[in-house]
Amino acid sequence: MKFDRVREVSRSRVAIFRTDVQEAKFFILAQDEDDLEVIQLFREYITYKKVQLPTTIEFATDDEENRICDMIASHYSKALAFVEAVNELISYNIYMPNNQSVSCINTSLSISSKGYSSSISFNQYNVLVPRGMIKSYSYRNEVHIFDADIYISNLNISNAHTEVKEAISESILCFQAKLYQPSIVMLGKAIEGAWIELGIALMKYDKSNPQMSNKFIEDLKGYDGINKKIKKIAQTYENRPVYGDIYKKTGITSKHLTETMIWSDVVRESRNAIHFDIEQVIPNSYEKVATILLSAPKHLKSIYRIIEYSQITE
Repeated sequence: MKFDRVREVSRSRVAIFRTDVQEAKFFILAQDEDDLEVIQLFREYITYKKVQLPTTIEFATDDEENRICDMIASHYSKALAFVEAVNELISYNIYMPNNQSVSCINTSLSISSKGYSSSISFNQYNVLVPRGMIKSYSYRNEVHIFDADIYISNLNISNAHTEVKEAISESILCFQAKLYQPSIVMLGKAIEGAWIELGIALMKYDKSNPQMSNKFIEDLKGYDGINKKIKKIAQTYENRPVYGDIYKKTGITSKHLTETMIWSDVVRESRNAIHFDIEQVIPNSYEKVATILLSAPKHLKSIYRIIEYSQITE
């Protein structure tokens, strides 16, 4: 039966990617109201993504059948991503359910072809969300570090290397799992990558001595300790005749970068607790790691703002 084939092909094409869930979360968080009607918001999101389904799906040819399968699969892919987004935001206490759970996804579709009509079922997508939810009161006034997607989005460092962003995400996930030492280790990896990216950007910006710049970049990719590399990069940025224009455009002077260097050293010292028989003055507890993570955005944004401008004007 053609209708059965449409159902099976459509199911096989449904795919939910992490980026889809992230986009749905950002859509929800962008709402002005703290009290949300989830079913209505779901309809708005489906409209926003342009994956609405007609009341009755009609087709006549095999080519149309293929298009219909793609349309159905796209709808359910985005719908399920939205449901995942809602439940993630609730699980991290960013929103709280304030009404009974219902299904927001229509799992029974009317379909018609060449005079024959029927319905096809997608009952496996009959998942629940609360009819309404409200933004948690603490989240309205504080920065939260319990959702990696939101944390990275708020950093606004889209120009960061993928490996840096992945390390930040893993740091947040470790923190969520109460693994505070691994959280610092992964943040340390991200900081190391960010500084190396900064050093490379500064060398490419400075056209005065290509040979020296190439040697500097080669050293950054070498086996020297990250502490030594960071100091060299920070000292390089002190060259006002070369980098003064970046100071003016970004508002980030060598003094500001020195503050970031000091903060990075705190991260590095905390990370060094992974070495055997190293005793820390202040253990990597919840309070310590939370404080470091909450201060990270200021410093990472500074690094990537300098990188962004240096690449625009290099």
